[in-house]
Amino acid sequence: MIKCQKEVLGRCWNPLIIKTRWCSDVPLPGWNRPTPPSIDGLGSRTDAQSAHLILRTFRDRKPTADSIIAYLKKLKFQGDAIGVFSFNAGLKSLVSSLPSSAKIDRHADRLQKEMAYRGVLPDTTTYELLVYIYGKAGLYDRSLAIKKTMLGKGFKMTDAAMTNLIRVAPDAYERKKLLSEQTLSAGQLEAAIQASLTPDEAFEYIEALHDFSNGNHVPGLKSLSRLLHLSASVGNEAATLEVFNLIRDQGLALDVVVWTSLMSVYKQIGDISKAAHCFIEMIKNHINPTHHTYATLLLTILNCGKLTSSEKVNAAEAIVSQACQVLPPSIHIFTIMMRIYAAVGDGAAASRLLSRIKRDYGIKETAPLKQYHLKAVRSPKHSVARQKMTFEAAMKFCAGHASQQLKKVNERLK
Repeated sequence: MIKCQKEVLGRCWNPLIIKTRWCSDVPLPGWNRPTPPSIDGLGSRTDAQSAHLILRTFRDRKPTADSIIAYLKKLKFQGDAIGVFSFNAGLKSLVSSLPSSAKIDRHADRLQKEMAYRGVLPDTTTYELLVYIYGKAGLYDRSLAIKKTMLGKGFKMTDAAMTNLIRVAPDAYERKKLLSEQTLSAGQLEAAIQASLTPDEAFEYIEALHDFSNGNHVPGLKSLSRLLHLSASVGNEAATLEVFNLIRDQGLALDVVVWTSLMSVYKQIGDISKAAHCFIEMIKNHINPTHHTYATLLLTILNCGKLTSSEKVNAAEAIVSQACQVLPPSIHIFTIMMRIYAAVGDGAAASRLLSRIKRDYGIKETAPLKQYHLKAVRSPKHSVARQKMTFEAAMKFCAGHASQQLKKVNERLK
C-alpha cells in the first residue's frame, strides 16, 4: 500500500478523485468521471451548433472579446466542439456591435490570438469579417494586409471579401481601384453605392450597375436609402424626391429611414411645412418615428426663417414633450432644444430645461449642452409670447404654414 499525502478536491466533478504528491489525478477504482452538465440541458454540440448558440446568446448585447472568449471556454469545458465556425460567430457578434463598440480592432486582435492559441485555422469567412472590422475601425491599411494574407495562404479573393473591402474604402479613388481589380458583381457595385460620399459618386455607380445588368438589376433599399440621404444632405430637393418616388415605385418598404431622409432635405432648406407634411404622412402609414426623426423636425424649425421666435419655441417645446412621452429621453433632443433657446435668446427657458434634465431624467450635462445654455443666458433677452400647444396642434400649425407650397409637395408625392 502506497502511503502518500492526499487532498480531496472539493470543486471536482467527481469528489472521489484524489490528488497525490507523486502522480496526477487518480479516480478510485470502480468510478467513472461523470459528464459535466451542459448549457440548455443539451449534450455535446458540433462546431456549427456552438456557433449558432453564440450568435443567439450575443444577439442583443454589446459583446467584448473577453466575454466571447469566456463563453467559448464555457462551451469547451462542457464538452462542446469549438472551431472556426464558433470564432467566426464571435467576430460576427462584434460586427453587430460596431455602431456603439469602441476599439473594435483590439477585440478582433484578441479573438485572433485565442484562435492561434487553440490551433484553429481561419477560413475565408474569417478573413471577410476581419477586412470589414478593420475597415470600420478606420484601419484600411490593415484591411488590405488581411487581403494580402488571404491571397498568400492560397485563398481566393471571394466576392464577399471584396464587397466588404469596397464598403470600408476611405475614398472614391480606392473604391474605383478595387472595382477594377477583378470581375465585377452586382454586390460590389451595391457596396460602392452604399459607401459613396457624394450624390454624384452614387449616381455614377448606379449607372454602372444599370449597364452591368443590362437594366435588369435595380439597386436595393439600402443603396437607394443611401442615395436619398446624400441627396438630402446637400439640399437637392428635386433629386431627393426623384429617389423617393423610385423607392416607392419599386415596391420597396418606405420605412422610417426613408421618411426621415426625405425630411432631411427640408431641414437643409428650412422648410418646416414640407417636413411636417412628411411626418404626418409617415404617421398615417403607421410608421413610428425615432429620435432622429424628432431631431430632424426640431432642426428644421431652427433653420426656418419664416417662423417668429415665439412660434419656434412653442412648436419645438410641443415636439420635445411628445418625443419624451413616446421614446426614452435623449440628450440629443435636449441639446437641439437648447440651441433653439440660444437662437431666440430665451435664457430663462434654457435654465429651466437644464434643471429639468438633471432633476427629472438624471441625465448628465454634456459640453454642447453647457455651451448652448451659456449662449442662451448671455444673449440679449427677447420677449417670447408663451402659448402652450399640443403636439397635434403644433404639427397642424407647421404643416399649414405655407399652404401653397404644401399643395406642390402633394402633387409631387402622388
